[in-house]
Amino acid sequence: MVGRGLGCALVKRVNKVNSLLKTIRSHGHPVSIKMRLGMNSYEKERKAYLNLITGTDADFYIVHARHGKETLQGPADFSIYPGLVRTGKDIIANGDIQTIDQIKTLISLGVKGAMIGRAAQRDPAIFRRLKAGL
Repeated sequence: MVGRGLGCALVKRVNKVNSLLKTIRSHGHPVSIKMRLGMNSYEKERKAYLNLITGTDADFYIVHARHGKETLQGPADFSIYPGLVRTGKDIIANGDIQTIDQIKTLISLGVKGAMIGRAAQRDPAIFRRLKAGL
């Protein structure tokens, strides 16, 4: 997919993403963008992801705090969220979110919510526990 300009490679293809958003909206649907921080560490360091967020108008952005070449063994980089929030767009955090303390920290940084993936696959009861901790 990446070789064809899809997946995390779309971070650099703002016009293509805008075309996709327009097509989806033309059918009366709201639209969100789920993304990583680019294809590799170079794109992440250059903050290429900010161009996609500021250059498009999705209803909200789900940002997995890793670039495309990062494995799931290392921690997600929550330090990117304040810069994302400063764009004024609605940001949903994603990647390595497992505890109520993480969610509270992310919300204190200004994100609108958190998307939980692998932790829920391992333990579907996580949502009940997190809700009880709010």
